[in-house]
Amino acid sequence: MYNSEFDSGTKGCTMFGQGKIEERISKKGNKFIVAVNRTKASDSPTQDVSLIEGNYYAFSGGSLSRLVF
Repeated sequence: MYNSEFDSGTKGCTMFGQGKIEERISKKGNKFIVAVNRTKASDSPTQDVSLIEGNYYAFSGGSLSRLVF
């Protein structure tokens, strides 16, 4: 994943649908992104991820609505 620690802000992420991506920092100092000004549940941040056959991957998110391969 590109910029997985959000050291470069929201670089590498794009918006699927309507709304805007913003970076936030939790009280414990963890960086994360949120989608704001959404009009539909499917409006969300997205990023293309290249997978290698034979490897195992785990994805997590506060509101992971879909994973498309």
